Amino acid sequence: MLEHSTRRLSESERRVLRATLTARRKQLSSALLRSLGATGVLCGGLCVLTSWASGVRAPIVVLAWAVIAVVIAAWSNISTRRELGVTIRALEDVLARDEAHVVHIRASAVVELAEVDDEGACFAFQVDERRIVFVCGRDFHASAKFPNDDFSLVEVRDARGALVESLIAKHGAKTAPARTIPARTRRSLIVPEHLATVEGRIEELERLLAASDSTRSAA
Repeated sequence: MLEHSTRRLSESERRVLRATLTARRKQLSSALLRSLGATGVLCGGLCVLTSWASGVRAPIVVLAWAVIAVVIAAWSNISTRRELGVTIRALEDVLARDEAHVVHIRASAVVELAEVDDEGACFAFQVDERRIVFVCGRDFHASAKFPNDDFSLVEVRDARGALVESLIAKHGAKTAPARTIPARTRRSLIVPEHLATVEGRIEELERLLAASDSTRSAA
């Protein structure tokens, strides 16, 4: 089974988002102190080395590096605050919108494709008699409950459609892959993108992925 739906956020999802929002707000409030601390350690060490190696009077060296440290810390703080501000506004937006996009997958079998070039994990799930869906990315490495025979991928997006948070809800039992396609074989295959589908059976997955991708479609 492969189903797409949209629903309101669950209370557990809201808790995760609120906790992330609280953490980002704390980072924002301490951004300047952290920038000054990191820059102070770096420039302090360089100040000592400069004073020892150059023979310039210590007060001049200290003043020069103090000015450099302040400039670097200010630039770093502005950049950090801008990035955190974007994240905070996005989290506030999704909590206000109260909407989650859900892909529900129930599978009869799964095959793992070994990771290649740090692209992340990849699993092929048989969702009905003649359809396979691919779940790929750095968020999907094997764990105590994944891969699972019944799970949902929950995506929370802001008003612009940008992904803010991605969660996995496991409803069924952990399922061991029927087999793992090794990295050297995966390199010769045309592996579909995350949540793309292929018509066929996972028993013949290598043949399907080596063939024309005309049979593939977006999930």
